[in-house]
Amino acid sequence: MDPDRGGSLQEFAAALNKANFYELLAVAMVLNFRNRYKNRYGGKK
Repeated sequence: MDPDRGGSLQEFAAALNKANFYELLAVAMVLNFRNRYKNRYGGKK
């Protein structure tokens, strides 16, 4: 990591937090959709 770039660590942490947030949001949406699908169709498998 370049020491002459000011705030590169903070930028990296912010980008990582944003990526994690959207990843968690996508996972939550998928789980919510799967639960609704299971509840609607009764999980007949």
